[in-house]
Amino acid sequence: MQSEVFDAFRSIGVEEGKALRAAAAPNERENDVRDLKSDVAILRSDVTILKSDVAALKSNVTTNTADIATLKSDNIIMKWMMGFVLAFQVAIFVKMFIH
Repeated sequence: MQSEVFDAFRSIGVEEGKALRAAAAPNERENDVRDLKSDVAILRSDVTILKSDVAALKSNVTTNTADIATLKSDNIIMKWMMGFVLAFQVAIFVKMFIH
C-alpha cells in the first residue's frame, strides 16, 4: 500500500521526497497506535495489581482497627487498676502516720 500511495502522489506532481514521507506516514501512525495499545495493556495490568494491593490494605486496616479497639479497652482497665493501687498505697501511707 505504501508504494500505491507514493505512486499516487508522484502522479499528481508531488516531489519525490515529500511523496515518500507522505507514503510512510500511515505506517508510522500504525506503529504509534500499536505502541499506545501496548501501553494501555501495561496500564491495565498495573491497575489490576493496584486494585489487589488496595484490597489487601483495606483488610489490614480492618484488622488494625480491631486491634486498636482491643488496646483501648485494655488501657481503660489498666488505668482503673493503677487508680486502685495508688488509692491503696495512699491509704496505707496515711494509716502508717495516723496510727
